[in-house]
Amino acid sequence: MTSEEPGIRFFEPRTIDYRLGEPATVWAIDEFHAPHYFFPRNCPRVCLWSTEDTTVDDVDRFFGHSDVGHIIAMESCWLARIREANLYRYTLAPDPFSLRSFLELADLGLEVGKCSPLLMRYLNKPHTLHNIPSSRNCGILSTALFPGR
Repeated sequence: MTSEEPGIRFFEPRTIDYRLGEPATVWAIDEFHAPHYFFPRNCPRVCLWSTEDTTVDDVDRFFGHSDVGHIIAMESCWLARIREANLYRYTLAPDPFSLRSFLELADLGLEVGKCSPLLMRYLNKPHTLHNIPSSRNCGILSTALFPGR
């Protein structure tokens, strides 16, 4: 779990505005998808990754410009805020969480009770690849790199 708030002592379950029929929960994400959240909370982004089902044409179309298999693209107007963001990664005990596949895209842990983090770690410049633990094959892309688009 990632937050811009340091020193969170516990996470309270909450509802999501567009899923009001579901119980309030604390959400946790798996390690593969964690870099999707190494951005300020409201930063719009698109995440792409290849799987064994990705066609050769799609790999060439979307990943042909680099050797990564996972790309995170964001609006260029967010680049300065991303670079200045102070983000904290919280590790939670896996025991109370139940695993649920969400649209077959990510395995999310759900907990309906309050939970305390086991560990908090400051993510120094999370947009740089060497600080993203699961990013050995991940690229961060800003639309600022492509003027006129």
